[in-house]
Order: sequence, then structure tokens, then C-alpha cells
Amino acid sequence: MAFIEEAYPIGKITKEEYICRLKAKAVEVDRIPKKSDFVESEIAIIKLYFGPWPRAFETARLKTPKVENRKAKNKKKREMTRQRAKIYKLK
Repeated sequence: MAFIEEAYPIGKITKEEYICRLKAKAVEVDRIPKKSDFVESEIAIIKLYFGPWPRAFETARLKTPKVENRKAKNKKKREMTRQRAKIYKLK
């Protein structure tokens, strides 16, 4: 961690600057950037600021976040199954 702080001091480069870097890289490569498009120290700081890699793109609005989580999706499936079971019991 000390190497990362020496190479790219966290206090000097803000989240907004990294958001700009992500957007600029997306324009440069004409797609959502991959980890291989960045230097290891940049990847480490991006992950330090934003958490998991996809969260960085969601914060930069390059990727839309998943709206429906797994629990809600499973609940919806269970409700549909119950409705189908009621329909078949009526017949």
C-alpha cells in the first residue's frame, strides 16, 4: 500500500479526477475500459476509491447499475409460481 501512496498520493488525486480519467479512457478505447487498459497502481487506487471494479463505472455513469437485486427477483418468481398453482388448482 505504501508503494501505491508514493506513486499516486491519494490526497492529491480526487475521485472526480479518476471519474474523468475513466470517461476519457472510455472515449479513447471506444468501450468500457478493462483493467488491462490501466496501470496496476491506477487500478489499485480506483478500487480503493470506488470499491469493486463495476462500481467505478456505475459512479462514472459509464454503466447502469443493476436495478433489481437477487432477493427481489426471487420473491417475484415465488409469487408467479403461487399464482400459477392457484390457477391449476381451480381447473
